[in-house]
Amino acid sequence: MVTLEPVRPLLWDALRPLARAAEHWKTPSTRLQKQPRGAFYYFIPIPPGLGEEAALRVLASEYGLLLLPGSAFGAPGHLRLGYGGIRGVGVAVEVAARLRSGVEQLCRLSDE
Repeated sequence: MVTLEPVRPLLWDALRPLARAAEHWKTPSTRLQKQPRGAFYYFIPIPPGLGEEAALRVLASEYGLLLLPGSAFGAPGHLRLGYGGIRGVGVAVEVAARLRSGVEQLCRLSDE
């Protein structure tokens, strides 16, 4: 049986810089909620001042991460991070490191 543990908590932990930044954003809908227990994806907020296209482009071109626009799933202002296909702790650790760097970059771009 394939399990999403420990992939799920590794990726959730990588989103911490975004969660800390989101505490200061004015829009409540962009705050990260509690870690979901199920599913195989996260909706992550896009920092203010960035659009879906810009955020997707940064994550893809600079960090090799392919996410989907949240608007395609009824969640504008968010990106959909699917992790159901990540197999193995080694891959998950690498993806989590790139994700953390990517969200830190998005937060920096938002501050500019």
